[in-house]
Amino acid sequence: MWAEGYAHPIVGQPPLPPHERPWRHPSEVAAAASEVMRREPAPAHVRTVAAVTGLGGLLVIALVVLAVTPRGDTDPELAGGEAARVTAEPAALTLAPATGTSTRPLATPVGDGLALAPAEPFDGIDRRVVDLPDGSRVTADVVERVDDVVVLQLAGDGGEPFPVADRAAGRAEPVQAITPDPVDTTLGRIAELDLAHGTPVVDLEGQLVAICDGSADGVIHVDDDVAAAIASAAPAP
Repeated sequence: MWAEGYAHPIVGQPPLPPHERPWRHPSEVAAAASEVMRREPAPAHVRTVAAVTGLGGLLVIALVVLAVTPRGDTDPELAGGEAARVTAEPAALTLAPATGTSTRPLATPVGDGLALAPAEPFDGIDRRVVDLPDGSRVTADVVERVDDVVVLQLAGDGGEPFPVADRAAGRAEPVQAITPDPVDTTLGRIAELDLAHGTPVVDLEGQLVAICDGSADGVIHVDDDVAAAIASAAPAP
């Protein structure tokens, strides 16, 4: 029996719809508030901040892509063009590392497409790009090694060759170092000059008597052994 003041519940009565109820469930209140927020446009300053942030992110991504993209520059050591006649690499050759900071050796043409150069830049290397006294640049292969000098085969004629002297020059003998501005001196004073390694040194007759190497004497003498190596490397007539 029910106490006075309490209504008897109606079994099976369906729940009232929200518009007929004086109360709301918490989940219904949250859903209504969310819907109102979605319908209201964002404030202008919020949209401005979002746009600026998005553009800044795109700019940062573009800068990162530019920083990590490899450049298309050609390595100066193996640059192409008329001055650099670079030939294909035979499988048996050991090549110089292609580094933009390396110094190309200077080679002196001596005829038949051959040239002389100090041996040090070719230690463990059979081919590399060299500079010639006339300013041109060419690929050179080692064909003979004689103590501190190498005989090179040039990928081209190498320009005007220097005739090789058939006698040794003395330290007091007047010579000329072949540079863009030729220097007159004596063979014994070559070491006092700041000359590039491989710079040709000729006597008063214009014959090659030495090449500079930066040693204590400053030169490598073009002696009988070097002359013999040049003759051995020359192509057969």
